[in-house]
Amino acid sequence: PLRLTLERVLEGWPDARTDVPALLELWERAVVDEAAMELVAEVRAAGVHCALATNQQDHRRAWMRDHLRHDACFDRVYYSCEIGAAKPEKEFFRHILDDLDLPAAAVGFVDDSPANVQAALDVGLHAVRHDPASGAQKLRNEVWALLTAAT
Repeated sequence: PLRLTLERVLEGWPDARTDVPALLELWERAVVDEAAMELVAEVRAAGVHCALATNQQDHRRAWMRDHLRHDACFDRVYYSCEIGAAKPEKEFFRHILDDLDLPAAAVGFVDDSPANVQAALDVGLHAVRHDPASGAQKLRNEVWALLTAAT
């Protein structure tokens, strides 16, 4: 657990000018891309199953579930801390494919990390790297192109 890890780190750092609650707040900082979340809702409304696959530790996972309510925005949510593997490990993707009971060729994947996209491609998913700075319209185009490729 992140809290225990931070406690251990601070025990070994007696001159630290912070505490565990202040450090945990750092994992509670996120700006939700509302346009991206609207796209998720649009794609789901079109009948496409949407999943979030994210590398997170236990504290951030709880915050994403309880505060951001991400689990309600997607059909499935996969947190690395629950899977026991993280992107770009191939086991991360294989676990999700097994859970979805889908062939890799039927799944599209969007990520901002080239390593994660390459790992998804290596497992057989249709995958594209999205640069968040390129905006919502670019993301929309990338997602619909993936959907076309995966069907």
